[in-house]
Amino acid sequence: MGWFVRCVLVPWLFFAGGAVGVNPIISGTLSGSILGPIWPDYGLLALGFGIVTGWGITIAGTPFSANALLLERCTGYNTRVAAYDWSFRYSVISLAVSSLICGVLALPF
Repeated sequence: MGWFVRCVLVPWLFFAGGAVGVNPIISGTLSGSILGPIWPDYGLLALGFGIVTGWGITIAGTPFSANALLLERCTGYNTRVAAYDWSFRYSVISLAVSSLICGVLALPF
């Protein structure tokens, strides 16, 4: 059950890092290089899925991502407004679905 909980947290940790300005490239590199070797073989697909979805949701829903910064530059809207007012519900729903899928993939069948 421990790997299930750890895998559920992977996308949320990406998003939390992105919310404070950590680049998803750094999060992906660290999580892949630290967690990859200690992760059980049956759950590697879940880890990979968590890293990829966490990366994508972080890019789409945090104010420090390149997407938000380009939107601010082109439209003049504040990145925090775009990320948290417009996309926050989408991000939380996506994180919940991603976590559920990661958890199911991490179960040893």
